Amino acid sequence: MKVLAIDFGGTHVTCGLVEDRVLLAHETIDTDCAKSLQAVLPRIRDVCLELMQAPSSRDVAGVAIGFAALVDSRVNRILSTDGKYEDVKDIDLAKWVRENIGLPTRIENDARIGAVGRIVRWRGAWFY
Repeated sequence: MKVLAIDFGGTHVTCGLVEDRVLLAHETIDTDCAKSLQAVLPRIRDVCLELMQAPSSRDVAGVAIGFAALVDSRVNRILSTDGKYEDVKDIDLAKWVRENIGLPTRIENDARIGAVGRIVRWRGAWFY
């Protein structure tokens, strides 16, 4: 199964196309000077759509977003941040992805995604 993965870091956002633990393609967007998430979203959309144009991108199942913030993954919303992208609380990011990239989305705290990734590697199989 292929997914787009978006990792929001403090100074950059990395977008990648992943299949079965293999990174097929990726691009990093510098966000060090960005004052808001709203200012970064058009570039994220463009990069994700570019990644989906690659021959290896057929059948992308969805988008996984890791965000350094307090995230309620049950409702797919970012509740608060630690200074970066303060406007994210006012943006329904899952809805924005659905409308601009056309894929279902899961949002999770980036540390939690990292922990799940380590467990997955340890067990040797993907799980949901």
